[in-house]
Amino acid sequence: MYSIQEFVLEIMKQKNITTKELAKRLGYSNITKGIRRINAFLQYDEYNATIIDNLHSALDVPKDVIAKKLEETRQQIEKERENNFKPFLYCVTTYQVPSPIFVCAITRSYELKKVELPHNFNDLTEEQKMLTIQQAIKEHNEKVYNKYGGIIPAYGAIHAYTLVYAYNANESDLPVYTPDGTLMENPPKEYQSIRLGVATVGFKGGRKNIAVLFKDKIRVEKN
Repeated sequence: MYSIQEFVLEIMKQKNITTKELAKRLGYSNITKGIRRINAFLQYDEYNATIIDNLHSALDVPKDVIAKKLEETRQQIEKERENNFKPFLYCVTTYQVPSPIFVCAITRSYELKKVELPHNFNDLTEEQKMLTIQQAIKEHNEKVYNKYGGIIPAYGAIHAYTLVYAYNANESDLPVYTPDGTLMENPPKEYQSIRLGVATVGFKGGRKNIAVLFKDKIRVEKN
């Protein structure tokens, strides 16, 4: 359990605050919905902005105490994301933001924006890395061509593949490859700007939305 959940449960126990009472204190007019949101929060399925922004007043504790617990939680999740990180290729397409969005949702074409690489990728020799990248790009291109005629729905044509080799890698250091697997010299900076959606973290039970904790600090989905 993360710091913020431990703290909330501790205060609820100390002050004998039920989940129903907490929902009222958080300002939910629909108590059933509030209880559902709180349970999701306590099970770290979701970090809801309504809960995060009003937790200090609902529990009657200083705002900076909540901020400290949230920061501890953010760091814990950051560490978890780092430990779970696996190198991948980011597929650079005509449109960075899918349009129309419903096509992306229906086809799940966003899954084609990320090409997984082996866990041991960083332990390979430079020659092995290049061969692995070229093979991954070839297979990805074939998959997109066979399924969608070479165009990723809602994202457009493939322009390049950017290698994200480490969790904390600087964007300016990310290598970029052409659709035929050739390393680009001096690639456009926009090709090194990786955007894969809201911040989430993977668990055994699924994926948890943690975007509200990062306040736009994290915009790269890397696991």
